[in-house]
Amino acid sequence: MRAHLGYVRTLGESGKRSIAREEYARRAAQPGALEVDRVLAERLASDQSSSALRSIYDHAAAREPASPWWPLGLAEIELAEADAWKGARETAREAGDREGQTDADRQARAALMRADHALDRVDALGSLPHEAAIYRGYVRAVDGRLGHQVVVVEDDH
Repeated sequence: MRAHLGYVRTLGESGKRSIAREEYARRAAQPGALEVDRVLAERLASDQSSSALRSIYDHAAAREPASPWWPLGLAEIELAEADAWKGARETAREAGDREGQTDADRQARAALMRADHALDRVDALGSLPHEAAIYRGYVRAVDGRLGHQVVVVEDDH
């Protein structure tokens, strides 16, 4: 998965995103296509919004439930969402918008809880303990910057 994302990122950064979109659409349409080909084809065809990416990774996890990569991807999306809402909260606070600050805080908290839930799914699969630990650390870091307390239950396996 990482190699695929790196390839797509390189094409995108060099202004060749359409080449990546066409290539992964072709790969996904072939008989015996890999789930990663389907996911990247869907990602590249989407508007890249959190809701679109969340849906893509949820569907991938349903099609390939033994793969930890899809819930890990969901955790990444939720962490980016929480970070974005953290920024929105600060903007609202600086503007004196208490309602906006409260809403952004609620949204950030919900995204962190979704990230934590996705990481529980990764842990249950047991094949990416290091990646899950790194992402859990990021959940805690974002949570700390928000001044929240997400309760994380750790498993000693």
